[in-house]
Amino acid sequence: MKVIFVGLLITFLAAQGSSDATSDSVEEIQPRALREGECFGLVKPLLEHAISMHKWKPNKYELNKLNNVETLLNERFDTFEQNLAKKKLRPADTAPFKQVGAKYYYIEHNLKLDWYGALHKCHSLDGHLASLHSDTELDTLKTKLTKDNYWVDVNDLALEGRFQSITTGLNATYLKWGTGEPNDEYSHDDCVGLRKRFSYDMNDADCEDAYNFICEKEFES
Repeated sequence: MKVIFVGLLITFLAAQGSSDATSDSVEEIQPRALREGECFGLVKPLLEHAISMHKWKPNKYELNKLNNVETLLNERFDTFEQNLAKKKLRPADTAPFKQVGAKYYYIEHNLKLDWYGALHKCHSLDGHLASLHSDTELDTLKTKLTKDNYWVDVNDLALEGRFQSITTGLNATYLKWGTGEPNDEYSHDDCVGLRKRFSYDMNDADCEDAYNFICEKEFES
């Protein structure tokens, strides 16, 4: 499955160089059997973003983001396949993840990375960028935050204004914006973080900004 999707992306980009015709959506170039599968849901936002960028005839900035999208496609499948192969049973020591409320987080207070780098780091820890679903989760997490900004898993890379979770590939079910957010400043604010200036409510920011970040990991009892 991983080879199919990454191959699809590469084939699409190659074909783009010899044709001006571009599909309006990833569904138009994807068989129904794959569209309805769980794998497709995980990477659909990334494929949509790749398609939309090529319709725009991307500049150097967006080509760099496209390279990150291809890397994320590979990582999404690697993580998905690993999760299928094993259960994340909760060990006696969950380090570096610590329980905060009902969830387990690794809060990186020192290292700052762009959103893509933060996503890679969380994957390397067998986790993902924090995925928040309620005021209770956010308010509990806020008590542990000290730095100016922290990346979480929400983005609108696929379509401006449609904020999705990179963890699920679905529209974000919980958003709590700071005053005046989201504002898509300079048309480059496609990733979401928690900002101290907004009492750690959400703001949209340039994905290439260097922020601290929060990883999350699920454990089975």
